[in-house]
Formats: sequence, C-alpha cells, structure tokens
Amino acid sequence: MKRPFLSEMLPRRTALMLGALVFALAGFSSAHAETKKPEPEEAKSFVQQLADNAIAVLSSSASGSERDATFDRILTAGFDLDAIGRFALGRHWNRATPEQQAEYRTLFQRFVLRKYSTLLSTYSGQKFRVERVADLSAGDVLVLSVIEQSNAEPIKADWRVRRVGGELKIVDIRVEGISMVTAQRDEFAAVIKNSGIEGLLALLRKEGSTSANAVEKTTTAG
Repeated sequence: MKRPFLSEMLPRRTALMLGALVFALAGFSSAHAETKKPEPEEAKSFVQQLADNAIAVLSSSASGSERDATFDRILTAGFDLDAIGRFALGRHWNRATPEQQAEYRTLFQRFVLRKYSTLLSTYSGQKFRVERVADLSAGDVLVLSVIEQSNAEPIKADWRVRRVGGELKIVDIRVEGISMVTAQRDEFAAVIKNSGIEGLLALLRKEGSTSANAVEKTTTAG
C-alpha cells in the first residue's frame, strides 16, 4: 500500500510550518551513534531550545535574507543533513557514482535549506510544547511534543534524538506517526524511477535557483 505523503494528511499551512521546523532522518543505522545515550532532560532541553530558536526566527522582523541565514544555521546545527540526505536517497546511494554522491551531498543540503526557508511565511503563531521523553534502544531517546493551533486540533510530533560526534542531533521526526524524511525518500524514489539519478540531480540543481515545489509536481505527474 502506498504511504500517503504528509501533505495529504495535514492542512497545508500546518504541514509547511512543521517542515520549516523539523526535517530529519528515519531509521538511520545505529552504527553511527555514540555509545552514550542522551539524558532525558538534556534531550528535552535540546529540542525545546531548537524549537524556540526556530520560532524566534519565524516571528522576527528581520529581513528575509537575514531570517533565511539564521534559520539555515539552526537547521545545520540541529540536524545531521548528510546522513538525512543518504537516507532520502535510499538504496540508490550505493548505485550512484562517487561523483554523483559528492554532487548530491551538496545539492541536497542546499535543497533542504532553501526549501524550508522559503516556507517561513507559513508560520502563524502555532505554539510548541515538549511533553515528555521516552527511552529507546540503540542509544536514542524520543522527545514527544505537541504543536498547538488556534483553529485546529493539536498535532503530535515525536523527535528521535541521538548523540552524534559528541553532539545531540535530531535523527527522526514523526508527525502524527509519519516520518517526514521517509515521505521525502518516497518522492525522490519516484523521481529516480522516472528519470534516474541524473534526473534527480538535475531537479535538485534547478531547486537551487527556483521553487521548492518541483519534486512534488514531478512525483504526482509520474
């Protein structure tokens, strides 16, 4: 059964706002984890601070370029974008040439930063609250949070936190049970099925200077 994309499950404004706040890795191999598991309060504070910083950017009166630059720094510091990119490419990572892999790493990070920076304007005062922390296997903890909306039901967002290279990183996010990066992987897989890895790279190159909507349009057309 085909997994529904996040945009099909949530209102567009909410889905885009969540995308601007969270973008992470689902099912990333535990071999990359440090042995020391994050302490519950440590992980809780990390996620809350990350969300507070993002909301401060979204609510600021700074210029668009200043907000984008600040938001890019938050994303880069909070998420392992290289690992996320490899997961989003799935089994096709091992099929790509070293040259394709190198270009993809660069293009994917640019794609993520540009895509979600362009969606900052969708923020409309939603409130973020961390509820509790659950212990997981493989050196991870799960920070459970709620995003409150003034005109809709609250949304559950669960953040999987891992210590990577001595620093805490978000390695998975499930919004109402759906991993956003898994949905991204499905979209990329549809592009590759239609156009191959070179087709995906061409699309990501285009994303570097144009709209972030092309991936969704490409997959629905297929």
